[in-house]
Amino acid sequence: MFVLMCGLPSSGKSTVVDIIADTESSVWVIRPEDWLPDNIDELNEEDEKNQRIGCWREAMNFAEKHVNHKSGLCKPDDIIILDCSNSKFKPLQGLICLAKRSGHKCVVLYVNSRVAQCASRAGDKWIGTEIAESYIRNIKDSLPKFKSKCDQVIVADNIGDLGDLKHSAIAAWSRLCQTT
Repeated sequence: MFVLMCGLPSSGKSTVVDIIADTESSVWVIRPEDWLPDNIDELNEEDEKNQRIGCWREAMNFAEKHVNHKSGLCKPDDIIILDCSNSKFKPLQGLICLAKRSGHKCVVLYVNSRVAQCASRAGDKWIGTEIAESYIRNIKDSLPKFKSKCDQVIVADNIGDLGDLKHSAIAAWSRLCQTT
């Protein structure tokens, strides 16, 4: 199964992934920030942006290798999770097609959270309201496209505390596992 995490930065996507990884075996979690250099905070704005773009590309290449059954990296029953905001459909369209051709069920797990809560969680690292609004526009545009190309879109609400998120994530994951 190939799972695309979708939602605003700091919406709780990685927390949901960690909850899933704790309940499942054979989970491959792919996070672009895993490729970020240790000194990312010391870089100027343009160099940091370039590093982040490079890390996203690296994560996409890594995901492509894992969803391609010919690579032999994953077993058919493994769960591959791409844990990034995934707000735009177009850059993911080829990866979704490859995953489906390779026999994976493709799922979008959207973590629904309020902008103010995301900003509070992110603190000094918040992307800003203007950028958050662009993510929201992208997600509104992309979700129907994801629905048309993926097998399922599931929503986990993160509008309360961590206990509520855990409950919502487990409920969403249970709905998904009933259909696999």
